Amino acid sequence: MSEPFDSIAIARKEWPSLTWPVRALYVSVPLLIVIGVTGGIYAGWRAFFPDHEAPGEVATAASRMPSQSMREELVASLRGLAPESFTMSRTLSDADSLDLATAIRSDLLAAHWRNDSGIIVVGDSAVAPGLTLRMKRSPPGSVYLLNWLNRAGLEARGLADVPAERTYDVAIEIGPVLPIDAGATLQ
Repeated sequence: MSEPFDSIAIARKEWPSLTWPVRALYVSVPLLIVIGVTGGIYAGWRAFFPDHEAPGEVATAASRMPSQSMREELVASLRGLAPESFTMSRTLSDADSLDLATAIRSDLLAAHWRNDSGIIVVGDSAVAPGLTLRMKRSPPGSVYLLNWLNRAGLEARGLADVPAERTYDVAIEIGPVLPIDAGATLQ
């Protein structure tokens, strides 16, 4: 017999003479290994497939999509202003952010704005909840877009913090729906 099989044979011969604590260890170690592997698989599954439930209460609106008439008004108004370049990012776990990002991107492209990056998908912690417009400066088109997003009820934040060396004028970040504060009321 080879050496590993010899140790198994010796363990089998000694099994009846072992005391109950040692037998319990022989049985519990494989059981603990199975539990650990199962827990690791479950944790990995939850990391790749989250249940999309945000902590706290989330706004009851089914969609953050502005109306078609508002979107047409945005395109018409932006065509009268100088076109700008933009980049757009959205969170991975928020399904609503894909629809909103696609709609805003198509409206800005229809208004002759430039987008070289498409829609960038980022992790949930990389983007703040709600909508954020980061501008290199405050040209009329960016300011109008920010005001329009707020009129559409999207509660966008405007920040003038895009570094001058960036190739785009506006960075649009679409995060998950803002949670409702416990003391706030819906209007």
